[in-house]
Amino acid sequence: MTIDEPLMTEIANLTNGQYFRATDESSLQKIYNRINTLEKTKIEKTVLKKGVDYFRIFVVTGLLLILLNPTKKTPG
Repeated sequence: MTIDEPLMTEIANLTNGQYFRATDESSLQKIYNRINTLEKTKIEKTVLKKGVDYFRIFVVTGLLLILLNPTKKTPG
């Protein structure tokens, strides 16, 4: 596989990054070790949780209490 190393290096320089090339397992491990020493960026994330809708429980309970009210007087 042919890789345009000068182009990869130029892209890395233009983007304020670094270009790493591994040719075997040993060099790949060295690259991983080097990457692990680089600055770590803290990532903030927003987590949305689906809440429970209690509104329906209160509406149904209220309707049942109104409909089943034993003190309700019948007309007549």
